[in-house]
Amino acid sequence: MPHTINHAIERTVVFDAGGVAGMAWTTGLVYGLKHEECDISKAEVLIGSSLSALLAAQIHSGVSLDKLFSMQVLASTPHSWQSVTSIESYRILELWSQLIASDTNSSQENILDILLKKHTTFTPLAWKKIISEHIFMLDWSERALQVVATDCESGQLVIFDKLSGVSLLDAIAASSATPGLVDPIKIDGRYYTDGGLHSAKSIAFAAGAQKIIIISPMGTAGWPINNKHYFMQVEKLKESGSDVMFITPDYPSRIEFEDNPFLIQTRAHTAEAGFIQGRKLAEDIKIFWLGR
Repeated sequence: MPHTINHAIERTVVFDAGGVAGMAWTTGLVYGLKHEECDISKAEVLIGSSLSALLAAQIHSGVSLDKLFSMQVLASTPHSWQSVTSIESYRILELWSQLIASDTNSSQENILDILLKKHTTFTPLAWKKIISEHIFMLDWSERALQVVATDCESGQLVIFDKLSGVSLLDAIAASSATPGLVDPIKIDGRYYTDGGLHSAKSIAFAAGAQKIIIISPMGTAGWPINNKHYFMQVEKLKESGSDVMFITPDYPSRIEFEDNPFLIQTRAHTAEAGFIQGRKLAEDIKIFWLGR
């Protein structure tokens, strides 16, 4: 975790984890803001966890927000998520809960031990193929993109970026390797899984920016996320001198999530709800983000 403040960084946006529904809602939210002339996607630094890391990479590839929003509304990416049934989605959610609740430092089994015993839908090779079809670029962009993943053996979060020596494809595949859906991704002899397992902790990687927007699809949801940790991290950022705005789905958006972020059929409606919420928030965010 970073411990120093770099005031040269003016603006950072954190795209937090939230499954397919969360990625769709975040896309809609950012597009709704841009529609009202508040384009936060141009921040100096984008930090992404889980499938939201894929969204951050898509933005850095130069694909327009208009197109990314249309893809979510049409449910056209990633297409292979259509094979995930409701039963599988709830199985994934239960495993996610188990991993979050477990104290991997004191447990005899680390995350890797637990995951290797679970049946998954996608091998690392198959998942990388899916990600490669929707990442729109092969190499890291010149803009600062940080991708959060979880080290399966230590249980700690790690950051991949263009200086890490890890390919963009491997980084996004590892960050979005949802437990129970995708086998852990092996990179340089170590195994990595979804960066969203400890979402609250990933907020700390934004330290150093003068203004930080955290977009958290699951930040105040009823899912097994410890909201106290979110607010503790936000307070630490504020104490370090950063101005922080924490954005979560409003009530109409939460209804569209259907209490399960892994269901493919929620994407169109959550994207549209995010777009509406983004437009509603635009004036307040302009004041915070642009100072007007």
